Amino acid sequence: MAERPPRRRVVVTGLGSLSGPTVGADELWSALVAPAPARTFRELVGFEPRRWMERRHVQRTARFSQLAVVAGRLAHDDAGAPVDDPERVAVVMGTGNGGVADLIQGYLDLQEHGPAGVSLLLGAVAMSNGNSANLAFALGSKGPTYSVASGCASGTHAVVDGFRLVRDGLADVAYAGGSESGLMPEGDDPLTAGLRNLRVHTEEDVARPFDLDRQGFVYAEGAGVLRLETLDAARARGARIYAEVLGGANTVDAHDLIHPSPRGEGLARCVRLALAEADVAPGAVGQVNCHGTGTKFNDQAESDAAEDVFGRPGPPLTSTKAVTGHPGAAAGGLEAVALALSIDRGLIPQTQWSVAPDPEITADVVRGEPRPWAPGIGISNSVGLGGQNGTLVMGPPPA
Repeated sequence: MAERPPRRRVVVTGLGSLSGPTVGADELWSALVAPAPARTFRELVGFEPRRWMERRHVQRTARFSQLAVVAGRLAHDDAGAPVDDPERVAVVMGTGNGGVADLIQGYLDLQEHGPAGVSLLLGAVAMSNGNSANLAFALGSKGPTYSVASGCASGTHAVVDGFRLVRDGLADVAYAGGSESGLMPEGDDPLTAGLRNLRVHTEEDVARPFDLDRQGFVYAEGAGVLRLETLDAARARGARIYAEVLGGANTVDAHDLIHPSPRGEGLARCVRLALAEADVAPGAVGQVNCHGTGTKFNDQAESDAAEDVFGRPGPPLTSTKAVTGHPGAAAGGLEAVALALSIDRGLIPQTQWSVAPDPEITADVVRGEPRPWAPGIGISNSVGLGGQNGTLVMGPPPA
């Protein structure tokens, strides 16, 4: 039996993001560490895909695929637009609802105009693997390419999968993250309506993760993509390195489709497995970028899980969703981008709109303003409907 090649070290060399009014990682970072915005954004402001894509390609892709293509291209450009062997480039993207908005529109067209009124491209446009397939098309990559569908944990699972493909030698480069766009015109958005009926979506204009008065999240759209490559290749081409990816994990609660398991047991187990893969002791973790939806149950479960894994008070916790909203499967990609930036810039972003501490939340939540830290090990957690959990572990670039 052939001997397995040694595991390779994997680093982050490019970041791409789209969220609210921000395009690119620098704008995202500025929004995260600025004073609280006037509202939590649902839709992308001023996004025009034809700035990055040909008209024909735009017409043949769903919006969630367009977001993936643009975020992936931003990550590629951020990494210095390197030329890679296309057969050694992987693309792994998280998706929650795929092209659901296009499917709904197709149904409306069918009702109004009959079968002849439905686009012949609907099947290709709305397919759930459209984000990964179209990003691979845009990059010209021909390596392992697929989409991950595991609810709101999809983006984190995709980044962990991309990391393992590069680490284990199945690819030399991976573009990994998530994209989501299930929004329809205000008042005609069934996903948001359902989430409001479920009482996990706030009626306010803002999300308040970990706040005593939190009411839920703001359903949004967005995308986050990371370029992952081997440490040796990055050094050889003199690339900027944001962070090193150390490990990850994927678990499910098997408890309830909506509510997390008591004390976030499934998430705590996921964090322990990820730290074990990364060979990192819990005491070495310097921050947790939480799923932090702003719902009563999620935030409490994350605080309890952190206490059970790290003790009290444990590492600082932060949530970016008060700025980005909750973009479903894209959340893990955006939050991985935020964690890499936090390591690179030596600041932990504050949890916007978290003003009134909840006495039941025992964790050390970063509030008010960014908190300086000596960049060390950080983790990004995702929690999804169905009891899905995902954890990604990163550390500073090797000396």
